[in-house]
Amino acid sequence: MIYLVSNQIEAFNNEFIPITVEKSKELILNNKSKYIQYDSETGNNDPKGSSLDPYTGFIYSIQFGLCDDQIVVDCTTVNIKEYKNIFESNKLRFVGQNLMFDIQWLFKNSIIIKNIYDTMIAEQLLHLGEDNTKNAEYKCIDPLINPDYNKIYTEEEYLMYLYTLNHKFALKSLCWKYLGVNLDKTVRGEINNEGLTTRVIKYAAGDVTYLNTIMEKQVALLKQESLLKAALFEFKALLPITYMAFCGVKIDSNKWLAKSSSELPKLNKLKDTIYQDILDFYNNNKAPSINGKLYVNRVYIIEGADKIKKEFDICREKNIPADADRDQKLFEDKIIYSWKVPFGYVNKGKFISYVIRDMQGDLFSGFNTELQVNDINLSSSYQLIPLLTMMGVDCMVMDKKTHDKKESFGKSIIALYADKFPIIKHFGEYKVLSKQLYSFGPKFLNNINYKTKRFYAQWHQLGTRTDRISSSNPINLGLIIVIL
Repeated sequence: MIYLVSNQIEAFNNEFIPITVEKSKELILNNKSKYIQYDSETGNNDPKGSSLDPYTGFIYSIQFGLCDDQIVVDCTTVNIKEYKNIFESNKLRFVGQNLMFDIQWLFKNSIIIKNIYDTMIAEQLLHLGEDNTKNAEYKCIDPLINPDYNKIYTEEEYLMYLYTLNHKFALKSLCWKYLGVNLDKTVRGEINNEGLTTRVIKYAAGDVTYLNTIMEKQVALLKQESLLKAALFEFKALLPITYMAFCGVKIDSNKWLAKSSSELPKLNKLKDTIYQDILDFYNNNKAPSINGKLYVNRVYIIEGADKIKKEFDICREKNIPADADRDQKLFEDKIIYSWKVPFGYVNKGKFISYVIRDMQGDLFSGFNTELQVNDINLSSSYQLIPLLTMMGVDCMVMDKKTHDKKESFGKSIIALYADKFPIIKHFGEYKVLSKQLYSFGPKFLNNINYKTKRFYAQWHQLGTRTDRISSSNPINLGLIIVIL
């Protein structure tokens, strides 16, 4: 049954059993189990705020799940601090899903919860080391949700199987995987508009109905995998990590803007350097133009004694023309091939040259017949990879997910070729500085909470497959430390 603690009980047409704050606390303390299921529903009326933000939002309700019953507390009429002694009791352990969210709202009300069990953290711990991305092998990861190919599934079973694959650690997934219960979560998105209605109260009570049973199933698996002690450590760590998330980071806006302004000239200077690298390559490797189209001698280097032995296979793999110039006279440990190619790339069927001469000019700036670099997007791999390939950079890497080879210009290429090609070194410096300016420039200050003047990230306690903490939304907070 559902008990309701509210000072406006008449608004709910006697659909719930009304009780007082003291009676609800008595039921919690006298519950047969010391594991109390807990959840909260939040809202926000601030146009600048969010129902996920404890500093601009408010709590609609908190709910406690007992052995057979649920207690919903209407926090729009009842002060949550009435339950401070319950949350801070050493005799109770509160079981919840993604408690990092709920505990921050308790912190806002000066409540320090003592003992917890987080079903999401436990589930993530059970699946550490697995690839949780959406790929073809995903369905084989979890034996609890592997399909029985000899069974004819209902539409509901099929849809829930797909949902569980894509939302592995969600409460709805855990209810289905462990209990076969399809938990209705459609109300969640309407709470802020609807308020605390009869439908919302029933939904809130449903979220604290199955947590203890899920916990029992998980504990059996944690014991089986010798992970129970690790889980208890994670639950203890959750409280200080949540407090860190709750406190946020103080950022001096004036210093932040000053740093952004000082970095922009450096970025422009690096861009000029890269453009000069491109011009130097063209001038050193240019070939006769054809019908006005500029050509260069593309370079490919086979380097190392082992690779030289496989020269024929490499030439075939890289489609090096049979009539390409081959030079090994000056080198014992490498072979340089070169052949004539257009100096540009194709975009939507149109050839775009990397270098041009402005033969038309305009009314204001006049003519510039000097050879100059065409406007290149230095953040576009599509434009950069053909250029780097002409210079002799092998941009082929192994895709970590598919294990197929693909063209890329990322950290691995920069690390491999920075010492061999000055332009790669300059590109690497440009990418780092550009990321800082455009991701963490003046626009970044829009993420600062207007009430507290602090920045808050979304922390992930088990944010990686190797149990490392991480943060997001909008960015990795660790990058801010690098910038500062």
